[in-house]
Amino acid sequence: MDNHPADKKIDYRLQGKLVGHAGAIFALSVREDGKFAASGGTDGTKVWDLTTFHSIAEVPAAPDIRGATTCLKWIKRDDDVSEAMVYGSQTGYLVCWQQDDMRTKDGKTARFKEIWCRQLNDPSEITGIAFDESTNRLAIYSLSAKMVLKEVLSKKIAKCTPAAIAFGEMHGNERELLIFGVHCGLVEQILTPVFRYTVRGLEVSTAAEAWNLGCKISAVAVDHSKGIMCIDDPSTGVHLYRLNGAERELLNSFPVCVKKRRRVRQVALADAGRVIVSGSDHGTVYVRSRRAGNLLAKLQVDTDEFVQTVTASDIAGIPTIFAAKSCDMSGSNDIFVYLQTTKTTRRFVEKIGAMCTSLVWYIVVFAAMAFVYDKLGDLATLKYLLPM
Repeated sequence: MDNHPADKKIDYRLQGKLVGHAGAIFALSVREDGKFAASGGTDGTKVWDLTTFHSIAEVPAAPDIRGATTCLKWIKRDDDVSEAMVYGSQTGYLVCWQQDDMRTKDGKTARFKEIWCRQLNDPSEITGIAFDESTNRLAIYSLSAKMVLKEVLSKKIAKCTPAAIAFGEMHGNERELLIFGVHCGLVEQILTPVFRYTVRGLEVSTAAEAWNLGCKISAVAVDHSKGIMCIDDPSTGVHLYRLNGAERELLNSFPVCVKKRRRVRQVALADAGRVIVSGSDHGTVYVRSRRAGNLLAKLQVDTDEFVQTVTASDIAGIPTIFAAKSCDMSGSNDIFVYLQTTKTTRRFVEKIGAMCTSLVWYIVVFAAMAFVYDKLGDLATLKYLLPM
């Protein structure tokens, strides 16, 4: 079953904040095992220990000439012991960090080291990173409209402003690559093609097809197990499409109101694809049921600032949402972490808490009465012993 037994009972509570960024945050990603999260923005890249909610002190140097971190992703190949973190920068650098714990007298201290770094031949902002575990292929998309595979192959896509990149369906032993463009030159019709490429070894075929979704694209979330993809249109909201099959059927649309101006918003699939998470231009993160379409929660990150950066993951089996402000700012910027709960569970916990509070009060009152009784007994004994 894809749907919750009772979506109306689903709720989220603020678990804590990841504090340490300065300036806008553009990218968030959580490691599959839920132990670490990575974030990137104008002040570079940070890795967070999700057991302590503190940033890892031992990480490579600040961004310097690489510029702001614009996108990032955790990846793991078949023969790797742990996941590595790959990020792209504003000036076209592709960088990979890997965990390299340091042993101390008190035990292990988590740290990360940079294992490789490369700047694109045609340097421009990297806007998307995709990784396919079945083929160990890494693909990136940059503002120069090039996708790069295995660091040795690139392909120019004419008249296309890049928005996102993702691996799609398997066709036999071949995996399709989906390229999502913002306008792709069809500004007058306001149509956005999605190009499909088939990857064969180190060769990329010509586009198998391009489909017009009839909307602008700012961000994409794909779930292969459910055969779905979510596309955020900064003008209207989130659109849910069927990924599998020849026809890319529009399954549902979820409006997101624009109170300031249309800006890029990220979208994420949470709780095994059952929940859709999207940001906004007015400080609210919207959480909706994918099946029923009803609004499950409105998470207030800020009163009115842009909250464009969101991601989701399961931490210790609990669906978790991460959200951060992405507006132009010079001060500190926290990452908000929300855990899924249920209103039934919350009421049960509150009831147990109330019962415990009442029990404590009963114990205090009983102890006070016992104390007074004991003192009165002492006074009576003293009065008996005193001479008349």
